[in-house]
Order: sequence, then C-alpha cells, then structure tokens
Amino acid sequence: MENPTVRTKPCIALIADMVRSRELPRIQRPRVQEKFKDFVGYLNRTYSRNILSRFVITLGDEFQGLLSSATPIPDLMCSDTDCP
Repeated sequence: MENPTVRTKPCIALIADMVRSRELPRIQRPRVQEKFKDFVGYLNRTYSRNILSRFVITLGDEFQGLLSSATPIPDLMCSDTDCP
C-alpha cells in the first residue's frame, strides 16, 4: 500500500535571487524588501494550482518553493517585470 502523502511524480525546485540587491542604497532596501515580500505573496496566490510548497523568502533577497511542473516558470518569472 502506498503512502498517500508521498509524491511519486517529479517536482521542480525553484530558487530565485534578486540580482544586484547589495548595490541598492541602504535607504532603499526596506522598501525594496517590502515590495519583494508582496511579489512573493502575489506569486503564491496567482500560481497556487502549480505550487506544491509555497514560495518563501529565504535570505532577504532570495525565494524558493516547489512546483508540480516547469510549465508556469516563464510566466511566473515575468509576472512583475518587462519580459519580451
């Protein structure tokens, strides 16, 4: 008998980092981190059907989570940027 809580299908671990965040002036960092927190919350709400483990901020300028497939990654990464 299989354990119903064990996933047998592969999943995708997504880890993303805010590029050059250390170059931000100290005065801007709290506001940028607040916007980053809002963005991660937005991703969790918008892509909840594809998320196995919610995205969490891990190092202040990095987030990670688990997805059920790679399909939403292009849209997910361009959710709040000017992507072509």
